[in-house]
Amino acid sequence: MTDAQRLMDSDLPGGAFSLKKLGCYDMFPYTSHLESLGLFLRCEGNHKRPPSLRVKEKAGTAKDLEPAFKLQCQFIIGIEQDQEFNVKQRLLGTRGHHVKIIAARTDCKLRLRGRGSGFKEGPRRRESSDPMMLCISSKDQRKHGEAVDLVKGLVEDVYKQYRSFQELRGRKVEELKVQINEGPRAGSRRRPTK
Repeated sequence: MTDAQRLMDSDLPGGAFSLKKLGCYDMFPYTSHLESLGLFLRCEGNHKRPPSLRVKEKAGTAKDLEPAFKLQCQFIIGIEQDQEFNVKQRLLGTRGHHVKIIAARTDCKLRLRGRGSGFKEGPRRRESSDPMMLCISSKDQRKHGEAVDLVKGLVEDVYKQYRSFQELRGRKVEELKVQINEGPRAGSRRRPTK
C-alpha cells in the first residue's frame, strides 16, 4: 500500500489522487499470489503530474534511451481457426482475458491479427490474408521480454490443448513449434515513437 499512500498524499507536488476502487484478483491462478488493482482519480483542480510521473526531457535521461521505434514481435500461430477447436478463443481467453492480463502486467500492446482473427485492418477494414499471429509491441525492453515470455507460455499451452484435442478424435497431429518473428512484420508501416 505504500504506492497507494504516496499517490493519496496531499503534500504531493501536483496534487493528490483519491482511491476509487481497490480489489484483489487471482489473475494468474498458476502462481501462489494474488494481484491488487487500484483505480485512482486525480483530485479536482490538480492537473499537473506528480514528479515521479513526469516525462523527463533533459539530455541523458530515460527519454533519450527509449528506442527510436517500437519493439515488436509476432508469434505465428500455425493453427487455422475453426469452430471446432476455436484457436482464437483459446488464445484470447473469455472476453480477451488472457491478453488483457498480459497487457496489464507488462504495459505492452497485444493484437491477434491475420486469417480467422476477426481483426479488421486497413482503409477497407478487412481481415488480413496473413497467417494468424499474435503481435506484441512495446517501448520498454524489459517489459517486452516479459510479454514475450508470457505469450510464449500461452501459445505452448494452446499447442498442448490442440494436440490433446486432435488425439482424442483419432487425428494425426503435426508437431507445432513456437515461431517468433522479431522486429516489425513484413509489409508493416514503421513509425517512430513520439
